[in-house]
Amino acid sequence: MTSMFLLGFFISGLNNLISSACAADLGKQESLKGNQRATSTVTGIIDGTGTLGSAAGQYIIGVTQAKWSWQNGYLLVVAIVTSATIIPIVGIAIREV
Repeated sequence: MTSMFLLGFFISGLNNLISSACAADLGKQESLKGNQRATSTVTGIIDGTGTLGSAAGQYIIGVTQAKWSWQNGYLLVVAIVTSATIIPIVGIAIREV
């Protein structure tokens, strides 16, 4: 139970940090200067998308755990995160070479 708390604490912190960084970068865009409504809308979309992804991830872990055990649930999360990291890096490497 303690490890689940710590995992949730650190994952949520990263999610909030990334959303805040995107919102801060968005606030510096010249095309949105003076249009606070558009900035607020896009910031909400960024935050909502991150939250929706987090909720979907928790649902997937629950379904996987119920069918195949906790160990396989964590292995699924590791596989998804690894794939989500490797695929963009390979695309960047191909473009650069």
